[in-house]
Amino acid sequence: MDPVASFITALLPILREKVDGLLKEISIDPGLLSRFMHQIFEFDETIRVKFNYDAGNSQLGWNGIAWNVLDTYFDRWLQVEKDFALGRYQEIIKSPDRIDYDSSNQGKTKYTSVVVQVTDLLVTVTKSYKHIRRFRNKMYFLIDIQAEILDQYHGRLNDSLDAYQTIMSPLARRLHGVSKEMMAEVEGVAGLESLCKVYGSAEHIISDLNEWSNDEVRCYFPW
Repeated sequence: MDPVASFITALLPILREKVDGLLKEISIDPGLLSRFMHQIFEFDETIRVKFNYDAGNSQLGWNGIAWNVLDTYFDRWLQVEKDFALGRYQEIIKSPDRIDYDSSNQGKTKYTSVVVQVTDLLVTVTKSYKHIRRFRNKMYFLIDIQAEILDQYHGRLNDSLDAYQTIMSPLARRLHGVSKEMMAEVEGVAGLESLCKVYGSAEHIISDLNEWSNDEVRCYFPW
């Protein structure tokens, strides 16, 4: 028998009891719960890697402390991470959206500052759940948070394009009325820049999704 593995096995029940007690106290605090969950995942990964601990299951490995924790607190933790991510998304889209002309080499599509922050947010969410061992739990993160952010951002791009097409349509201008200020936003260089923001942002999102190594994301968003 491996003495280190035996020692870890003997201490785990004490640790689980301590973790359960702490979670009862901090689960009502979103910030503490989020931070503590990340610490649990880091602890589990350290035990697996540093001590090569598999709890006697050489094929599947050790489930970790997080396995039992998620049985009770997954829904609460998912809601905390979702509230944070969507709140951050709202902050991002309210910030000035400018084309970053230095973002790529000449001849390549330029993207905006906002789409970079949106993709960074998606990566942050992936980091939150990448150590979860249950596929079902991972899919909840993907569908409830990442897909929601992508859907909202798609709607934002679509609304920008619809607004441009509406203002440029003679019939729409007669029906809805268009001010000089609105016309100035879609005419000439300003109008071209508006279209470039939509196209460049969409292409950047598609490119990043195709490059991600996360199989769940790639299978959900094949475009």
